Amino acid sequence: MKTALFEHRYILFFAVILSFLLSLPMLSNGLMMDDYQQRLTLLTGSHDNLFEFFSRGNPVTEAQIQSGVLPWWTFADYKVSFFRPLAAWLIQLDYKLWPNNFLLMHLHSMLWYALLVWIVGLTYRSLMPAWAAGLAVILFAIDPPHANAVAWLCNRNALICLVCGLLCLWCHRRDNLFWRVPAALLFLVGLSSGESALAISGYLLAYELFLSGRKWFVSIVHLLPYAAIGLAWLGYWHVAGYGTAGPGFYLDPGRHPTFFLQEILYRLPAYLSSQFFPPPAEAFWVFETLPQRMTMMLPALAYAVVILSILTWFFWPLLRSSPVARFYALGMLIAAIPICGSTPVSRALLYVSFGALGLLALYIHHYREVGLDVPVKRTVRIFIGVMLILHLYLSPLFYLAMAKSTDLLDQKMDTQVVGLPNSSGADRRILLISSRSYPFNVTFPLLKDQTLSLGTAPTRPTPTISRVRSLIAGPEHFELARPEADRLVLRGKKPFYGLITPPYRFTVGQTINLDDVEITVQSVSGEGAPIELAYQFKKDALKTYEIMNWSDEKERFISAELPRVNGVLQF
Repeated sequence: MKTALFEHRYILFFAVILSFLLSLPMLSNGLMMDDYQQRLTLLTGSHDNLFEFFSRGNPVTEAQIQSGVLPWWTFADYKVSFFRPLAAWLIQLDYKLWPNNFLLMHLHSMLWYALLVWIVGLTYRSLMPAWAAGLAVILFAIDPPHANAVAWLCNRNALICLVCGLLCLWCHRRDNLFWRVPAALLFLVGLSSGESALAISGYLLAYELFLSGRKWFVSIVHLLPYAAIGLAWLGYWHVAGYGTAGPGFYLDPGRHPTFFLQEILYRLPAYLSSQFFPPPAEAFWVFETLPQRMTMMLPALAYAVVILSILTWFFWPLLRSSPVARFYALGMLIAAIPICGSTPVSRALLYVSFGALGLLALYIHHYREVGLDVPVKRTVRIFIGVMLILHLYLSPLFYLAMAKSTDLLDQKMDTQVVGLPNSSGADRRILLISSRSYPFNVTFPLLKDQTLSLGTAPTRPTPTISRVRSLIAGPEHFELARPEADRLVLRGKKPFYGLITPPYRFTVGQTINLDDVEITVQSVSGEGAPIELAYQFKKDALKTYEIMNWSDEKERFISAELPRVNGVLQF
């Protein structure tokens, strides 16, 4: 650590080049998950908002439920709709300039990340010594959680948000009335790209508290424009019908404030600990999906709290003495709160990583320049060594692995891989007795085929599956009875927790009507997960379906049979 590498005059340029080189493998990636829905929207002109992925009442969503792209357990108020006009316009620009060239679309995202790294480096330089700033920008450029944010086209909006947010912070720090206008405008532009731009408010508040030197009432005046813009934006967001609802990836704090506060208790430690130490945030997500969710989350929460306690013990002396360290710490803490509205994923950590890596670099610089008390010196050396191994030496490898994982995930979400016969025959109707994960096994594979069969240069044939019905999803064992020719009754040995996420629940007697089947919930667990379900098909409707079931052994759908009338089968 005696080297002057991080103080080199071209360290920012090196960080940008390094981030770009590590991202080069992404150029061979295609689309993934929500990218297909956006492309479908653009090519069909089905509606105007590229970031309205699903919304009950929208004819597109209702058609997808009837066709089976979405499952029957899609709740009546299900919605995933965001207000991101700037991000949407940039995607439309991609499709206007190079509609079939995914390489150039990914290059576009990579250039945004390169710009972000440059601005992050300039911000670090303006806040702390050159050596610490140089280390911090390198750590940021190669931070593995950023790889998913860059590799997924749909997530480009997060990069744009942080670019605008840091420029807003830069203008805000200029103690001049002239700069307040562009600061407020940049905050607004960030919000037009995505709601994650609200997270910069944590760093704005932290700056006023620890670095501005202003009196408290003057600081309030300086923060009022952002509060007014944020509240106006939130008001428009809700009045215009944007937001999320229903079980799934997102939780809308405005709809479920109490449950959101409950989730913060788990997700906030999960996000913060995963920024510094393994495992990645996705590992904490796994515990949220397990049966008896609250009980299973306790070990993961305990681990995260222990990690944060250790980090606090090491950082505390610096936090007491350095206003910049307190700025980073409070900023990242507040920035982590909004992302608790989504299940833990690494790509959500962009704002958190700015503060976390700045704090870490400042801590290492403090040890390098000032030294520490002898009794704790060996412990601190070990801690710094572990941090450097994780965040400097191993991070490039983890970054490359994370970048590749998005492409591998897309390859698995393919009808040809999961065994759905979508390229031969005509007007095929598939009844799936069960699936492991409906989004991964059915929804996104079908969207992929549909999307890639459109446009001026289609790469897939016209899909042949016209309808999919799935009785259930998840790993649970169950029995399937057929009391009548057109009636099926399914009873699980355990509740089907995969069909709900808290606070949503099914109720006994609840019915779901599709055009050829009525599903009735006959029994539920205490958490509202279905245990017994009845499916009343229209007369002879079952005869029109090919029967398939998920095979864990083959990891794909295989041909199967329904029970005979008055018969029962175990699955």
